[in-house]
Amino acid sequence: MDVDDMQQLWLKNNHLGAPYLSLKRRVTIQACVAKMTIKSGAWGQNRQPPVQTRHQLQYRVSKGTPLLANFTKASLIVPETQAVARLLLEYPDAERWRQAIEVDNVLQAKTVNTAKSYANIARMRLETMTEELWDVIANAERPTAVQAILACALKFSPMLAEFMRTSLADEYRRMSPVLEDRVWRSFFADMALNHRNLAEVSEGTQAKLRQNAYRILTEAGYLAKNKARSLQHVRVLPEIRGYLTNYGQQDILSAMDCAH
Repeated sequence: MDVDDMQQLWLKNNHLGAPYLSLKRRVTIQACVAKMTIKSGAWGQNRQPPVQTRHQLQYRVSKGTPLLANFTKASLIVPETQAVARLLLEYPDAERWRQAIEVDNVLQAKTVNTAKSYANIARMRLETMTEELWDVIANAERPTAVQAILACALKFSPMLAEFMRTSLADEYRRMSPVLEDRVWRSFFADMALNHRNLAEVSEGTQAKLRQNAYRILTEAGYLAKNKARSLQHVRVLPEIRGYLTNYGQQDILSAMDCAH
């Protein structure tokens, strides 16, 4: 499944309506619109996303909705996501996007294909939140920017958010000193029972998902940078907590609060 397929499936599964789709049409690199007319992010002018409670999320997951295994190609890619956030805040048309990513190489990638892949992944993650958070990612100090990027990544990859809310939170409650491989393997096995698409994921893809999950958790500070993957306590910063609360992103906040 390529990046475009992931985006279409993500849109379908999350039942996003006209405001999001309108924004997508105006921002996407296939379009030729000079500026976006919607300037308040994925939910449109003066609108906020509906509040989604933990119970509602768990109900949706339990019903077997496909849970996308869509973080095999990148971890948090913090500098790249910051560069994409700055670019999106310029409301680029298709040519400006291509020039910045493929010619100017604002992501400082080694190849054009890598630049395009990272740019598209960062963009899809960013477009799950509003421009207010894009501005934080583009301009805030690194600790705040990292948590903002994590929030976007978790919204785009609900399987990772569910892992943090459940299995990882359980390890913190047990005061486990490290995150053992068996925890992720058990979580994935449980998810595969309820989500047919995960049951079909190859061993190689499972390994890549696990590897990137660990990388994301390490970059966000939940795991120490050691071979044992020692658990570390992370507090959600006030600016990020306030944003997630104001925009009804309680499911993401509960995932990020897994250490407490």
